[in-house]
Amino acid sequence: MKFNPKDQKMNLPQYIKFGLEIEAQNRNFKEIEKILQKDKLLKKWKIELDQSVTDNGVEIVSPPLNENENPNLYVELEKVLDILKSNPADKTRKVYVNEQCGGHIHFDATMMKKKSRNDGKFFTIMERIRSSYVQNV
Repeated sequence: MKFNPKDQKMNLPQYIKFGLEIEAQNRNFKEIEKILQKDKLLKKWKIELDQSVTDNGVEIVSPPLNENENPNLYVELEKVLDILKSNPADKTRKVYVNEQCGGHIHFDATMMKKKSRNDGKFFTIMERIRSSYVQNV
């Protein structure tokens, strides 16, 4: 499932900023790092080695994200997921996720200070990642 431009935006309040971390197995760290650095749109995304993910495990970390400041937010996310899926460390095996892997959403403290009914919308982001990435690796 690709992110659909018609339903990409969740219409979060302007003050909400959040970040994503996506862990995965059998990833080519150096190749993914090189791709992220060359791409103007993705330069702020980071790849880190993750010791809790044991089979060439990595974690992709987004910069602080805000729908209003970055209208291409979900296009970026889709691109990052495609890069992860297409760069295995061991080319004889597919990239994969298992019980060692996790996905995390971090949101800034502003969201806790204001009365908001938007926290459920973050489950929409995780469902999009799950259906676009996890089920297809």
